[in-house]
Amino acid sequence: MYYIKLTNGDDIVADISKNTKGDFTTLVNPFKMDTRPMVTDEGVIDTLSLSSWLHPYSEDTSIRIMKSSIVTIVPASPGLKTFYKKQYEVFKKNRDKTPKEWRVKERKRPTPIQTQRDEFDDYMDEMEDAEWDKIKKRIYN
Repeated sequence: MYYIKLTNGDDIVADISKNTKGDFTTLVNPFKMDTRPMVTDEGVIDTLSLSSWLHPYSEDTSIRIMKSSIVTIVPASPGLKTFYKKQYEVFKKNRDKTPKEWRVKERKRPTPIQTQRDEFDDYMDEMEDAEWDKIKKRIYN
């Protein structure tokens, strides 16, 4: 189990496959780490959450990444390994609750707002360009 820092800033915890070939390496069951400060009675502490890195966008559990996208790799601490294992078990239980196929819904174009003309519109239509220029000058200067 390793902590991996990627060039895009993502912090990942995962196993690394021994079958590394060429410019790529394979991360097994990668989880993205998110650390945030939390105010407690004792002061500010860091909280850690782990979420599946690419699920549900991919059902693959082994993800190939370019070695050049890795900044650093270090063995995970015992505490991180324990937390990862607990989160991975929760993930496995809940994985089937995510729809297998995401439906793409076509967005409807918004209906333009229909306005009714009023006497102000008639006045604006009759206003000459010179009058508009005077108004713009007062507003923008």
